[in-house]
Amino acid sequence: MIARLTRAVAARPRSVLAASVLLLVVLGALGAGVGGALRSGGSTDPRAESARAQSVLEERFARGGSSLVLAVHADDSGAGPAVAEYGRALTERLTRDPAVQAAVSVWSDPAAVDRLTSADGAVTLIVASLRGGTGEAPHHARTIVDGLPAPPAGCGSRRAARQ
Repeated sequence: MIARLTRAVAARPRSVLAASVLLLVVLGALGAGVGGALRSGGSTDPRAESARAQSVLEERFARGGSSLVLAVHADDSGAGPAVAEYGRALTERLTRDPAVQAAVSVWSDPAAVDRLTSADGAVTLIVASLRGGTGEAPHHARTIVDGLPAPPAGCGSRRAARQ
């Protein structure tokens, strides 16, 4: 069977190429709108134990599976007080945001300094758990990030969303 298929393809290479390009165009047109319908976080079997646990966390305990991580860093050595004030303000802002379940940083929980500060002390993380699970959390993260104030002179920030 494979030998027959190979002979048929070898006998008409241009026809096979044309059919392949046509198939590519047709399938590309059919799948063009699918990107907007896909949810972030991939697909999970709803019967899987992890999916059921995630569902319980979201429904009973209002804990989603998505986090927004902000990295606050000093651009120069004299920016320590500005970094602390900026980090404190970001943490408080996240805590008040209705799309955020909880926010933690070294400014809200000094005991977390070892877990949320880089080894050289130049970068500190602010971690926010977002409401809405994988369906709404990316939208919440984008809205929050777009509304963040610019860092003061000598201070910077980077953002990352995590599922």
